[in-house]
Amino acid sequence: MLSVAEVFGSTLRRVRRQQGLTQKQLGTLTNTSHTFIGEMERGMKAPNLQLVVALANALSISIEELVAGLTPARDEQIAPPLT
Repeated sequence: MLSVAEVFGSTLRRVRRQQGLTQKQLGTLTNTSHTFIGEMERGMKAPNLQLVVALANALSISIEELVAGLTPARDEQIAPPLT
């Protein structure tokens, strides 16, 4: 089973390539390094919410499109909603 980071990274790589951007170009657009972009695409690192928003904006897609297909793994704890 793929981790959330791996699924996100796969989507990020697919969309970036569809748009003809290099990792370096996407890094410049999002004010992050191309090495971090690569690490995210390989599922080694996960972005924070601010970077998810920046990535979606740079790729001209919705956040929903960027995180589509993500579900937490069984062993990942999800905090209950605040009431």
